[in-house]
Amino acid sequence: MSILDLDKGEEAIISKITAPSELKQRLYSFGLSKNTKIAVDNFGLRKSTVQITVDRTCIALRDDEAEQILVERVA
Repeated sequence: MSILDLDKGEEAIISKITAPSELKQRLYSFGLSKNTKIAVDNFGLRKSTVQITVDRTCIALRDDEAEQILVERVA
């Protein structure tokens, strides 16, 4: 599942990033990498954007970027 499949307030662990190399490097620079815990803070209209928290840092992603970040829900 991708970040967009989560609900507001849910936490998850990143299992894989399927983005092209350039985007993947940008996501890494934000602290997004495999086994990193994230929390979904909010969604834009029709889930066109998603706001997440990674290690006390808020990050806004477009839906096409968020779809390429695969996660597993935290139980």
